[in-house]
Amino acid sequence: MADRGSPLPTPVSAPAEPSLPDTPAAGPTRRKAWLIAFLLFAFMVVNFADKAVLGLAAKPLTKELGLSASEYGMIAGAFFLLFNVAAVAGGFLADRVPGRWFLLLMALTWSLAQLPIAAAAGFGVLLVSRLVLGVAEGPSVAVATHTLYQWFPADSRTRPTALLTAGAPLGVVAAAPLLGALIAAQGWRSAFLAVAAAGVVWAALWYVFGRGGSDSKSEVPCPPSVTEESTSPRVGYRQVMMSRTFVANTVVAFAGYWSGALLLAFVPSYIEDVLGHDTAAAGRLVALPWALSALSLLVPAFLVPWMIRRGATARVANSGVAAAAAALSGLCLIGLAYGPAGPARIAFLAVGFSVAMVVFPLALTSFGTLAPARLRGGVIGVYTGVYSLAGVVSPVVAGWLLDAGGHGAAGYATVFLVAAVLQLGGAAAVGCFGHPERDAARLAALPAPGTRPEGR
Repeated sequence: MADRGSPLPTPVSAPAEPSLPDTPAAGPTRRKAWLIAFLLFAFMVVNFADKAVLGLAAKPLTKELGLSASEYGMIAGAFFLLFNVAAVAGGFLADRVPGRWFLLLMALTWSLAQLPIAAAAGFGVLLVSRLVLGVAEGPSVAVATHTLYQWFPADSRTRPTALLTAGAPLGVVAAAPLLGALIAAQGWRSAFLAVAAAGVVWAALWYVFGRGGSDSKSEVPCPPSVTEESTSPRVGYRQVMMSRTFVANTVVAFAGYWSGALLLAFVPSYIEDVLGHDTAAAGRLVALPWALSALSLLVPAFLVPWMIRRGATARVANSGVAAAAAALSGLCLIGLAYGPAGPARIAFLAVGFSVAMVVFPLALTSFGTLAPARLRGGVIGVYTGVYSLAGVVSPVVAGWLLDAGGHGAAGYATVFLVAAVLQLGGAAAVGCFGHPERDAARLAALPAPGTRPEGR
């Protein structure tokens, strides 16, 4: 089924047409497309500020409430307990429900979920609040990406996708120093009130400016390219999600999200407990890997189109770059665990936790090649739901390891070593099996439903 509000796809029997040019559209629609892109970027900024606030408040929060590392790990992991279920369900809904209202509901729910923590926090309140927040944020990547892709043709998505995913690290870059200073000055509850207010402000802006796209007849977004729809009768969710490219990108994303969950939940405490900085300084230092993540995400935004213009395949430009980024992350995490102290430790931390983020926009662009538009939301939802399982397991495992091995350098070294092994395994998976062009061609050759392959 074609996206609502977009022109009908060209029939399969029609002569092939060239793909759309590398611009979203001319005139007002082009400007509106980029306005939508920047609003969705801001959506991801607020999304990750909501995630980061718990880690930034971890030290004063756990001290006041008397929580152990294992209990705190359970609270941090609770966010992801239903996150992946909501991501999968939300991805399939994104193929059927107008994105404008879906995004608005999510942003308002994020804000409401933060208020009980600020009002009357306790272990149970924290646990339930993070569960609700996880449900509300689970579909965010799938819905935001699907909405974005309704405004940009297939050949023009690398840069808006990089902008969208850059909102995640920039959300922490923007929030960590501000929230760290706010916690130091006004107490940790004030930080939860601040991120709740940010969600309400974004919702108001989206309500005013987010019209158009699949839920509006007044403005028509860019249609997908002909090649994107031409195989749709032959391809279903199962075929796309059993492809090697989908599986390999999900594996490397699992490793990247494992590291990202550690960065959110435990790295601020590591900076305080092992590196000896106070809460305000920890807020500034934890922003460093997120800032480098944003810069790293800009590299594929320009590198991938440049490589493809010069004849590189999607396998080299997407899977190859993802494998290199994951491998570098793994090596730096080993350096963080066992390398020299001092500035080198900060460098390993910053690079090891930043370059892992590059795999996410590269996976999304690979799926743009692989999946027809009518399946895209569900495919990205399942991808998000599977890799985000790492967010459930990672904080809990880290809490167990720290309770068993101590909260000093040795305990954290074990935590970082586990993350490094996962990163190196993910790099091998996507480097060996990520091949979007090959898998897209294989899917295009599948027989139409109800027909038999030749020779039978």
